[in-house]
Amino acid sequence: MPNPSIGPQVITDSIRSPAAAGHSSWSTPARTQVAGPETDFVNQAIACYQHSIGNLQVIMREPALPTGYPDIVAVTLHRPTFDFLEDRLLLSTKHFQLLHYLFQSRSATIAAITSDLLWSETAVAQSLADLEAAKMVFRCRDLLACTPISRTFWARRIVAIEAKVSNCGNAIRQAVGNSWYASHSYVLFPESKWRSSLEIAAKSYGIGVMLFNGTRIRIARAPRARSLPSSYGSWLVHEYALRQLPRTSNHD
Repeated sequence: MPNPSIGPQVITDSIRSPAAAGHSSWSTPARTQVAGPETDFVNQAIACYQHSIGNLQVIMREPALPTGYPDIVAVTLHRPTFDFLEDRLLLSTKHFQLLHYLFQSRSATIAAITSDLLWSETAVAQSLADLEAAKMVFRCRDLLACTPISRTFWARRIVAIEAKVSNCGNAIRQAVGNSWYASHSYVLFPESKWRSSLEIAAKSYGIGVMLFNGTRIRIARAPRARSLPSSYGSWLVHEYALRQLPRTSNHD
């Protein structure tokens, strides 16, 4: 039975340009898949969910993130369409670093931002102007604050999965890195590779374990759930997913 943490819904198992969904030319960076046993294994595992395609989840293959290229990232969103300004398409990694800083700080002055992030005043001012244009932050006198999360971040879950057909210990190390941005971080192994020593390692780091026997995936161990957004990486993944979905009317 499919695991509710990643759900059975699959919108896409490849990264497509927002232009294909009626957006501007913003694209999701991803690594080109290399043919081989591991790619075949991941493709077969994803296919287990194809029979129940839904419209609230985006599955991405090897998106480029600061921690590397996770094999699978599944993002469950609150609804199937979203309304956001074109200015949001222009935001970069640095913008989301600043946005998450404000989310954690609740509010901050430009002087505090410059000091804490070690950015120049010019860089801070430009990034804030861009975020304000996208309605992601707002000003209250000399303070800057993140727009309420309910209006800017719509991911209910971000599930990262590292799949390995061998070298399973390395998968666990990679999954630990994925917990930086994911609410649920898993490793995915062939059923035949499962060992109790791997369960001990996964448990110690709060990593979940999925086992695939060629026809079904079972959850051998559930992961420790983490709140979102947990880092600016969560914002990046959220933006990647958001641009895979249709947008509603665009208004200020």
